[in-house]
Amino acid sequence: MNAPAQDARVYDAIIIGGALSGAATAFLLLREHPKLRVLILEKSAAFTRRVGEATVEVSGYFLTRVLGLTQHLNEAHLVKQGMRFWFFNERTKSLADCSEIGGRYLSRVPAFQVDRAVLDEEVLRRACALGAELWRPASVGKVHLSASELQTVEVRRQERTDSVQARWVVDASGVAALLARQEGWRQPNTAHPTTAVWARWTGVKDLDGLELAEKFPHWAMACHGIRATATNHFTGDGWWAWCIPLKGGDVSVGVVFDQRRVQWPEGGWPGERLKNFLMQHPVAREILADAQWREGDVHWRKNLPYSSRTVAGDGFALVGDASGFLDPLYSPGMDWISFTVSSTVKLILSQQRGEDIAPLVAKHNRDFARSYERWFTAIYKDKYEIWCGLPFCWTSDFTTSAWLRSRSSAGRSPCANRSSPHRSPGHSFI
Repeated sequence: MNAPAQDARVYDAIIIGGALSGAATAFLLLREHPKLRVLILEKSAAFTRRVGEATVEVSGYFLTRVLGLTQHLNEAHLVKQGMRFWFFNERTKSLADCSEIGGRYLSRVPAFQVDRAVLDEEVLRRACALGAELWRPASVGKVHLSASELQTVEVRRQERTDSVQARWVVDASGVAALLARQEGWRQPNTAHPTTAVWARWTGVKDLDGLELAEKFPHWAMACHGIRATATNHFTGDGWWAWCIPLKGGDVSVGVVFDQRRVQWPEGGWPGERLKNFLMQHPVAREILADAQWREGDVHWRKNLPYSSRTVAGDGFALVGDASGFLDPLYSPGMDWISFTVSSTVKLILSQQRGEDIAPLVAKHNRDFARSYERWFTAIYKDKYEIWCGLPFCWTSDFTTSAWLRSRSSAGRSPCANRSSPHRSPGHSFI
């Protein structure tokens, strides 16, 4: 912990939450304005693993080019080889029968599979090295907001309660969404009733290993790159699952399902139910046959999506999951962190320069409300039913989506499995 400032109760910014979104906000503020007094309040003594383990192009750029983490990412995490999607139906019997969309060669754009406990600690360390003060562990109670004035935060630490003040409060509390809940801004997205169940696993088969290559030689030869370090998606009617390898050998595997289309199995241990559910998919059945979930690392979260009616004001801002969440598919969580953190830093620095921030605050709220709604409508709303039919590339690039569909209808696939002699029954594109 850095030594506390002499004027110990008033700061320029108080950041609630020291994980990626909070630490990145502190880091960027202090890099641009080293004399700012920034206090980070983190409730945990040490970070544990969390979901949000895969980056895509936007968040990859943010981590490498904006935060300067390229060396850390290369040393402590895995380079991600894009995304792969695996489709099945009642006639697919094995891995090689499944339809596959994915790159034939190595990915050209930097992206990573990250252990969030390691990554978050590193970004927090760098923020403190630039001068941020850290109180840890510290739990936040009430936040008293006052437009254009000092904000007051009640903090409990070391068995006592303190009050600290700052011109700005940044809520980076994640899904706890402290300010949105306190102020009544949080809005559940009832149009997208999804649930996630996940765990970290050991003993997952290597998609690029000799065992599978010998068992399915034509399938193995179709890809000249690497399958295993992609984010592999298994898809079904009303659900999809992710498979993300982590540095050191553990693999994060989880299911997201639409509650209107999937009845989650009851009875038995949570990890056992998760594995039994995944066994319906031939690819998951193949690579998880001997896998074991880590005890104490099986998780469940219901009703995933939500938003906040307000994400910034004169004196406060919400970043990352504290401001909203859409869906784990296409890894938008860290993209949302990238956008909300960058915009919040610009807002605070504009106020510090004496600019009129009223129009900036209005634009900030308008832009993020519009972004949430457009992404939700275009990419996620009522889309879970599609996965039992034609493959669809879940991207905001509708030209790409149309191209994938045209390739599918033409009897060809843009995926690495194009050269396989196996044809997935019910799918005309391979």
